[in-house]
Amino acid sequence: MTRPVWPSAIAVLVVLTAAFAACGGEDSDHKEPPIVVADGVIVEEILGPDILYMPVIPPSDGCPQGPNVAPASYYGFGLEPGALVVATNTTPGCEMVCEQSVVSGTGFWIVRIAGDNECGVREGHVISFTVDGKLATQSEIWRSGGVPDDVTNGISLDIS
Repeated sequence: MTRPVWPSAIAVLVVLTAAFAACGGEDSDHKEPPIVVADGVIVEEILGPDILYMPVIPPSDGCPQGPNVAPASYYGFGLEPGALVVATNTTPGCEMVCEQSVVSGTGFWIVRIAGDNECGVREGHVISFTVDGKLATQSEIWRSGGVPDDVTNGISLDIS
């Protein structure tokens, strides 16, 4: 014999209502951070309102993920704090964003792109950079474990 679910559901509703009232209800000064539901996934807003506007990186159709190998690390100095650096696989058929970095207060930025990244990088693929949506003249060739040629200073991105 199965038990009806209504008594249990009513009990849960009563408990939740009591908890809501105990916390002050809608007029309470106590405010929880908003919870956002995106594509069925609950995300607590812990990184501030900008997290809601971060681009979604869709899975690649033309360039499937590669093996899990050491990431390439690209970095540099001298950019405006708060700027957004976006690294994109621009190899024909694989064009998609790989990683992004917000420039620190000291002007430093870094992106690490693993071989199994959703952008489908492989040895020899071209990685291009934008800074706040402006294309930089510099690009790099992705290699497992790769770093900029100038290890000390990194990549000096020019968007002029």
